[in-house]
Parts: sequence; structure tokens; C-alpha cells
Amino acid sequence: NEKLIRAALAAVFGELGGNGLWPSGQPIFTTRGRGNDVGNAFVFSPDLLASLIETLPPEAMRPHLGAVASHTAWLASHVVEELLPTGGRLMGWRSSHLPPEGGPLGWCTAQAVRCAARSRALVRTLLCADVLAELGGRPASARDLRPWSRLLDSDLPGGAGGGGATLKGTIEGKMVEPLLALAAADPLGRPRLAGGGGVGGGVSGGADFAALAGAASYSAILFGPPGTAKTTVVAAIAARLGWGLVTVDTSTFLSAGLSNVAARISEVFELLLQLQDVVVLFDEVEEFALDRTNPALAMESRMLTTAMLTKLADLRGARRVAFFIATNRLASLDAAVTRPGRFDLQLFVGTPNLHSRMFRLRVRLDAAVAAGALDVAAAGEAAGKLYGYGHGNVLFKPTKATDHPFRATGEEAMSYFVGAEAMKNDAFKGEDAGFAINGGRGWKDVTFRNHQIELFGPVAHAMGDYVFTDATSGDKVRVEYTFGYKRCEDGDVRICLHHSSVPYVAAPAAVTEAEVLAAQKLWADSIASISKVYAEEGDFVAAAGEA
Repeated sequence: NEKLIRAALAAVFGELGGNGLWPSGQPIFTTRGRGNDVGNAFVFSPDLLASLIETLPPEAMRPHLGAVASHTAWLASHVVEELLPTGGRLMGWRSSHLPPEGGPLGWCTAQAVRCAARSRALVRTLLCADVLAELGGRPASARDLRPWSRLLDSDLPGGAGGGGATLKGTIEGKMVEPLLALAAADPLGRPRLAGGGGVGGGVSGGADFAALAGAASYSAILFGPPGTAKTTVVAAIAARLGWGLVTVDTSTFLSAGLSNVAARISEVFELLLQLQDVVVLFDEVEEFALDRTNPALAMESRMLTTAMLTKLADLRGARRVAFFIATNRLASLDAAVTRPGRFDLQLFVGTPNLHSRMFRLRVRLDAAVAAGALDVAAAGEAAGKLYGYGHGNVLFKPTKATDHPFRATGEEAMSYFVGAEAMKNDAFKGEDAGFAINGGRGWKDVTFRNHQIELFGPVAHAMGDYVFTDATSGDKVRVEYTFGYKRCEDGDVRICLHHSSVPYVAAPAAVTEAEVLAAQKLWADSIASISKVYAEEGDFVAAAGEA
């Protein structure tokens, strides 16, 4: 009940005195002859304020920030010092209901520190919300793995073909996981028990907080051709972390006019430095960080680049936000932007790799088959996303094809993958049961194991085997392959050659006539032996077992 909360807070803070403290309260009870010395419902103001901040939403406290400031001013002016016998000094707080004589007390100091920390966090949270609202950002929310899991992965240069580095794997290992571990760790190295907010629960403490902070990546340059979903990657990272998200683009810096760009850049970065646990995307801001060695570059542009570099360094040094520069023109950036150490990571964002596209195709095909909505045109189009049908000849020999071993069209390829029944292809019925859906059983996983990859400019060859895991039984099937890949005229890499076969199994040796005659003789001799033991009243059952 927000209305009730507002009224209650107004009443509570209405009792706050001009000195930043609440009244001490009334006697708990009185006893004849003893007066009021039996106890007091004392209100220790730091405890009350900290409890309110911890319990209520930050926005509910916004109207009372003046009262919060008044109380923190009291805390700042009432630090008590005590000189120890060793010559050292002990500093802390002493409750206002006690005589002023005496040194700081542990319980009072703990509550005062708690209140100061909660007040600081409250102000930072509200300030962060105001900055996000001004810049059109999105506030933090609960961690959501779905955008990240839906994101199609791509290979990093030198990592293509299955066992190398990928974009998602690198971001997960060098940024997402370290930042989540850092959020779960205790700055003092104390263990956190299960349910205490650690990643995945359990004990997350004991880790070296400084080491975690040093290992985490807070910044990256994402570069690659247009249309490779760099913005989507950054949004998925924010959702994965449960952080806020704000995008800064050219219009942000130009919002005060061309003549005020430098001042606006400083203003925007001052705002960004107030953020905490937010992902910041600088989207296509190359014009403010152009190569200063270019003789055609005006002096104003050179100065903007210098200013931008300084501001980026300040933002990286604060280590309170994760920020990205997304660009289609890495070469246009100043060398100081891309030099090692300026950003923690530089990652190429390419088109989805083969494994991701095959996974997406399997999901869509399973859904289409389940809904009875698969048609020939859609299947041919789906095949064209993986294979080069429509862009040139494709040499495809599927694993289980028999009467029609070679599939020259996208429709014929899809008949093999989803079944002749789904494709309404009578000519292939009895042969195509739907390899991609495993005849209705489905595949849980497909693992590529490359023997060798050879690159030949616009064409590449790969040979190895892949292991298919049955989604129903868990059985694994190993199949050997040869793939050819070709870059098509639209820039995408597709399969132009695919030969797949089960491993060779040597045929057993032929049975000879002599072996047949020997087996017959052994059978006849065994029958005679069993009968003889029976006639002699022996253990004919044992004799039969030995035979």
C-alpha cells in the first residue's frame, strides 16, 4: 500500500528533530517507589534510519533525503575518540542516550556504520536512477538468462570450426562470470552461507576480492560488419548480469548543438561516472574518436578525440560500469583507442557460426513439424540459410540416404532432415524418416570433432566426426564427415559440400563348407554324449551345459 507507506514515512520523519535525531521515546512502565528508571523505549536513530532504508523501496525514501542528510551530518559531527593505553586512538560512536563521558561503544559504532553505508547506497541508487532516466536508459532488473541463451554465437578469428574461441564463450569467461563472482564475494573475504546471495548459492566467500576485481573485464570494443547484432549482444549481457542498460550515440553528444559538443561530452561522462552496475553502450561514435594522424582531420576533431580518450580512461578506472564501443569501422578509430590496455577486450562480432545456425534450424524444424506447419517453400528457405542452395551448386550426400544418395536442391535436402512425410514428397517416402528430428525421437546435442580444417581463401574444407546424442535414450551415434564451406555473394558462409557416413565396419569372414561339417559333427557328438550320460544315470543336465 504505497499511500500508507508515504503517510507512515511522513509521520516518522515529521518527528525528526532539527538535530537529525528522533526523540528518545517514553518509559516502558513505572513502578511505585522506583520512578522511571526501569527501562526506556529508546530510539537509537542510526538503527531506525538504517532499518527504514533496508526495508522500503528507494523511491519511497526520495522525499526524505533532506532528513537523511540531516542525520548523517549528526553522525559526522559526533565521532568519539578514545586514547588507548598503547598510545593508539579508538574512533567510533556513542549512543546519545548515554552520558557523554566515555569512549565509543561497539554496538553504537556498528549501527552508525550500518546507517552511513545504507544512506550512501540509497543516494547512489537514486542518483543512478536519475541518470538513467535522463539518458533514456533502462534500470536494473532480475537476472534473465533467456536473451543470452537465445543469442546466436559466432567464432572469433582463429577459432572457427568447433574447438576454438567463440564470442559468447569469451564474454562469459572474461566478463560475465568474473563480474557475477565479484558481486557475490565479500570485500573482507568472509564466507557467505547458502542463500546469502552468492552465484548459485553455497559458500562464495573466502575468495580474494582484490583478485576477483583485477580479473574482471569492464570494457570491450565490439567490431564487425553491419547487421551482426552488436547491440543485441550488449543488451543480452545486461540482462544476464541483471544490470541496467544505457545507450550513448551520436545524437546524445549533439543534443546541445554542434558548438557545444565538447561540453556535452564532459557532461555525459560526468553522468556516466555516477552509475553503478550498469552496462553502457557507445553505439557508432567513431566521429568523436577519429584517427588523429589523418591530415584531413580538423583541429576540432583532434581535440574531441583527445577529450574522448581521457573520459574513457576515467570511466574504465572507476570500474563501476561495464561499457562497450560498437563499431562497423574499427580502422577509422584513433590508434590510442585500440591500443592494448585501453580496453579490456577487442572482439570481432561476425555472422552466427555453423553450430548456432544448425541449432536454430533444429529448433525451428521441431516446432514446425510439431505444429504441422512445415511446407516446401519454408523448408527450402531454411535449407538456404545453412547450405548454398540458391547461391550455387551444392554437393550433399547424407548419411542414411539410399535410393536417392545425392540431394541437389534445398527441398530434397530438407526431405532428408525433416522427413518425406512432412515435406509431402512421395518419391522419398520409406527413405527419409527425418534425420534432424531423429525420426521423432529428437537429438539432445551434436558435438563436432574436427580432424583438420584447411582454408583456401573464399573456400574452406573440414574433415572429422560429430557425435549425436539421442534426446530420448541418451545413446550416442558417431558419424564421419567432410564439409566444404564457401563465402556467398551476400557475405555469408554456407555449406557447398557435405559428405557424411557411418564409420567403416569390416565384414566378418565367409563361412566355409568345412566349418559347417565340423559344426554338424560337434552337434551330433554332443547329443550322443548327453544320451550316454543319461543311460548311465549320470548328471546329463551338466553334460548338456558343457556341450
